[in-house]
Amino acid sequence: SNVNNFHTIQVADFPCFCDPFFPGKVACPYCAVPTSNGDLKCIKGDQTERFIPADSDVLQDCSCQVPNDPFNIPITSCSTAPTPAPAFVTQLCQIQTPSGAVIEFQEGSSLGDLFDN
Repeated sequence: SNVNNFHTIQVADFPCFCDPFFPGKVACPYCAVPTSNGDLKCIKGDQTERFIPADSDVLQDCSCQVPNDPFNIPITSCSTAPTPAPAFVTQLCQIQTPSGAVIEFQEGSSLGDLFDN
């Protein structure tokens, strides 16, 4: 189900606590970040989640820092997620021998005694 256009969050995973000294009397020690698909991503303190935030169109790593002072709100920090390195592709070399045969070698392989000195 949706609440204010956000999917319902599992309360047991992200509890809020009664705190008579906190503004609004409720403290929630985590960050809540809107995502690009309309969900609300909750991040616990000192954790990092990878997703596309609502104010971006690229995958980001977002972390949450919950201050020790309960009167300071949790701080969300996001940075562009590193792109994975491209898969290594082996290149092949095709060499034609003096006899006309074609032999394939992997990139960097020794040609051995294929040719006479």
